[in-house]
Amino acid sequence: LDPVIERMMHEFLDELQAKRTLWDKVMEFLVVFQVLILTAVMFWFTLPMWGSIFWWASAGPRGVLCRAGVRFKDDFLIPFVRFLHKIGTLEPVIYAAAMAISAQGCRHKDDYRHLATLVSFVGGAAVAPCWVYSMNLHAKDDVLSTTAAYRWIGFTYKAGAALLSLVLAPLALTHDSRLIGSTTVLGAYSALVAYFADVGRLDHPAELKRARWALSVAKSSGALTVAFFLIGLRVGSHRLRSFAS
Repeated sequence: LDPVIERMMHEFLDELQAKRTLWDKVMEFLVVFQVLILTAVMFWFTLPMWGSIFWWASAGPRGVLCRAGVRFKDDFLIPFVRFLHKIGTLEPVIYAAAMAISAQGCRHKDDYRHLATLVSFVGGAAVAPCWVYSMNLHAKDDVLSTTAAYRWIGFTYKAGAALLSLVLAPLALTHDSRLIGSTTVLGAYSALVAYFADVGRLDHPAELKRARWALSVAKSSGALTVAFFLIGLRVGSHRLRSFAS
């Protein structure tokens, strides 16, 4: 669209959004809920027909979809992943893929706002399984076979939650998204609770019962509150609205 027309359209939508009352939002929710109920009822009555079609396409006499999916997984996907793992390039590849997905979401945040937010969120959240793979890859065999494995798992959890929050924080600020911001806060909170509960220094899961969880939760809540308060004084509280949930 022409830049002038696009700007006028955005201004019109913002003005329309500002004029919406609570009653309008409630009525819109009810309309959407009714549409969902109607769709579910229609799907329920047409389920036998769709089931027959899916059975014929996947596991029927020909089973085209099923055979194609199994052959793709067995003949290409799994051997390719094993090859990358064997030559030691799978780890940087999966991290690069996660970063590329997040970058694509940031590139189109002005054109496709909601879709770009979800794309960046998926890319940022993909760091968590990548971190688990890295920890499993670099763990020594004697660590995983002794009681030190619980310490290793505790460190993996704490560092992974902290890494996830560090990755998602700039994405939340870039997209001004409360979805990404709340996940960031949840990751930081989980890391702090695990740290104050000494999860990484326990030798056996039974010792978790003696951990002071209530005190750990209180310390974590206080630490996050103080941190956001100080950051808000530094950069302005309006910049942190993405983390308000």
